[in-house]
Amino acid sequence: GVIFGPAVANLHGTRVLTHDASRIFRRPQGAAILPDGPCCVEFLLGAALFCRTDVVRKIGGFDEAMFLFYEDDDICHRVRRAGYSVIYYPAAGATHLYGRSSPLALETLALKARHMAWSRLYLLRKHRGSVAMWTEGVLRIALVFGEGLWALLRFDRAGWTIAWARLAGLIDSMRGEPAVPMRS
Repeated sequence: GVIFGPAVANLHGTRVLTHDASRIFRRPQGAAILPDGPCCVEFLLGAALFCRTDVVRKIGGFDEAMFLFYEDDDICHRVRRAGYSVIYYPAAGATHLYGRSSPLALETLALKARHMAWSRLYLLRKHRGSVAMWTEGVLRIALVFGEGLWALLRFDRAGWTIAWARLAGLIDSMRGEPAVPMRS
């Protein structure tokens, strides 16, 4: 393997889904079964990735166009496409503090929402083409616009601000604008 990822727990000690096993292992009721032993997966959560540096360099490293979010999916996809394995290794463990690296200020939440929306469409365009990106983008714009309108009608400033940020990220990504404006 080239990329290894441990089992990840939240602050309360509950294991969280950090890989694509929910698409592979399902109970009849539809709940994901978390594997107890190592297995190959499509992607792993970037909160705790262990990578062979020589292979990451060989595939071009992390995509510098991506500022925040989905960079873990991108690197795992490119590693697999190069013929290497991505391995979930649940005997190792890590704790993810979710959102503790930055303050929960509305401005920060809006910045994260914008970049998550932007990166999702960028990743689609990069790996599945413009048609997939535009299809997803139009659908997401409609959904986010509805969420924003609902937040506006409820006088929910935070909901409206986050929806507006997502909408801006979607539109910028669809227009081919960079995640972060380049400085000269």
